[in-house]
Amino acid sequence: MRLARLSTWRTHPRILLGAGLALVLIAVVLHVASPFGGDDNDGEASLSQAARTPVSNGATQFRIASFNLLGAGHTRPGGDRPGWASGEQRMVWSVRLIREQNLDLIGFQEMQDPQFKKFRALTGDEYGIYPGDELGPAAMHNSIAWRRDTWEVVQKKWVHLPYFGGDLIRMPYVQLRHVKTGQLAWFANFHNPANARGDARKWRIKATNIEIDLANRLRANYPGQPVHFTGDMNERELYFCPVYRRTALRSANGGYFTGSTCHPPKPMPVDWIFGSGPTRFTGYVALRSALVRKTTDHPLVISDASIPPVNAQSSGVTRVVVLSVQGLRPDMLTELAQANAPGIPYFMQGGASTLNARTVYTRTTQLPNATSMITGRSVTAKFGGHGVGGNNDTGGTIAQSAGHYVDSAFGVAHDFGYSTALYAQDPDMAMIRRSYDDRHGGLDREARSNGRDKISTYERSRSSALLVRDLTRKLATSPARFSYLQLSDLYTVGHKYGFMSARYKTSARRVDELVRRIRVAINRSSTLKGRTLVVLTSEHAGYRRTNTNPAALRNHQVPFVVWGPSVPRGADLYAINPALADPGRTRPGYNQTQPVRNSDAANLVMTALRLPSIPGSNLNRGQTLNVFGGP
Repeated sequence: MRLARLSTWRTHPRILLGAGLALVLIAVVLHVASPFGGDDNDGEASLSQAARTPVSNGATQFRIASFNLLGAGHTRPGGDRPGWASGEQRMVWSVRLIREQNLDLIGFQEMQDPQFKKFRALTGDEYGIYPGDELGPAAMHNSIAWRRDTWEVVQKKWVHLPYFGGDLIRMPYVQLRHVKTGQLAWFANFHNPANARGDARKWRIKATNIEIDLANRLRANYPGQPVHFTGDMNERELYFCPVYRRTALRSANGGYFTGSTCHPPKPMPVDWIFGSGPTRFTGYVALRSALVRKTTDHPLVISDASIPPVNAQSSGVTRVVVLSVQGLRPDMLTELAQANAPGIPYFMQGGASTLNARTVYTRTTQLPNATSMITGRSVTAKFGGHGVGGNNDTGGTIAQSAGHYVDSAFGVAHDFGYSTALYAQDPDMAMIRRSYDDRHGGLDREARSNGRDKISTYERSRSSALLVRDLTRKLATSPARFSYLQLSDLYTVGHKYGFMSARYKTSARRVDELVRRIRVAINRSSTLKGRTLVVLTSEHAGYRRTNTNPAALRNHQVPFVVWGPSVPRGADLYAINPALADPGRTRPGYNQTQPVRNSDAANLVMTALRLPSIPGSNLNRGQTLNVFGGP
């Protein structure tokens, strides 16, 4: 139901004070009479082992929505919405919207009996739903639905919330287990009373307090299991600000605090999606399409949600350094290891690796692969790739090549408030810098805007020694959360004298020494040691004096090395990733079982930093590349 605009915290301090005192008084009352009528602590503690064990690697990714259906009673003859279609017809449109938007979990408000029955008739066993008709017609109004092929229910519970006149209504919260990953999470769905029958502010305050208490109790009793709220709260900043301040819940549409000052998101409906860490939200939209407008008098509020892979959640990684050694052949790395070289082999021996990774399928040149390694996309634009097929910077941007903006690891890290750095030796890398500068970078739509420039530090130099010097100085003083270093000495020497020539091997030992300096800088830093993930790979290898033929094994076969906390020492990446297949001497396409690819680095960075996959990426999008061991 719609609510008249309320005064804001900042413009009416008396309301703020009064609301705060009311919340304190209500909290005292609630501790005397618990509202958690459906709670059973013994039941909460008796989860089966199967519900605790992850089924597969990868992030838990889903689309969540808050959907006020506009109850059937409003639009039946004599209702207060004359001219609208019936509740049953509008449920037909609602299910169409749910399928068009690929929703995995929906918090419904105002789901009345005719709508519930129509939903069941249209979807069959496709969705689980609670409470549905289990707790009576009043509780049915606020039901949670989830795709059965995505989630399975572990626990169903309810909480008493005051509605019109303070009447207590049972509203649901459920513990669900993700079918694919085994991730456990809590979902609650609420409808706080509007002013339709008089001023209901005191009941909204009481309901908000109960909801805050529930969020904190679930977080305390189930550490590591995120809590999510959906609902029509009939409040804007008067709901957002106390929930943000007093819980770990964060809104899918942003907003933040600076000190004691609340900055609600703008714009904001009264419908909300919240989640606690480690859940992260992207792609929030309050959909008001023509179909939504004839279905309900509310927007359909939707967000993509991502929970990091189980193994990554406890990895301890706080920084990621990607080292791209252009032109590095796997057999050269083998020789360095046999010679006990102190740089690259150190990371290989102390971490997980393969000498049989692959470049992107269609290119074995620098710029296309580098672009894939920071966007997580294949090359060909019409198949969802980034479109950068040429190997020269023509003065344009990645967006111009793709025909639309292409997000990146730099962009996602930046938008979530992390610093980023790019150090490049190849002059063509200027295209990547240009694509994410303060003119061409995308708008920041996360909690607070950090601007359009996605790369905090950028340096390009022909001298690899100079780049490494500046990177190590930065690592020692104020390391970025995500640093990317590209070295091209081996490519230059390989093209001039031949890959695996005597001069190439001499250059490889010099590059190895530079990598050693990075290793030393990490291990000498109290900030970085034991908290930094290093990913080392190559944009391509090479044969004789060329690398342009993507069908040649010596061009598309590259090493992929990962080192850092929780990475199993000396592990083979294929051994700890049974869903991937060592390609032998073959060149698998994207429609075959995948090998490790250099482009997996982009979303591996997201995994390690516990961030969502790069929007629009199509390589390692599910964050399924496991580098942290375990099941």
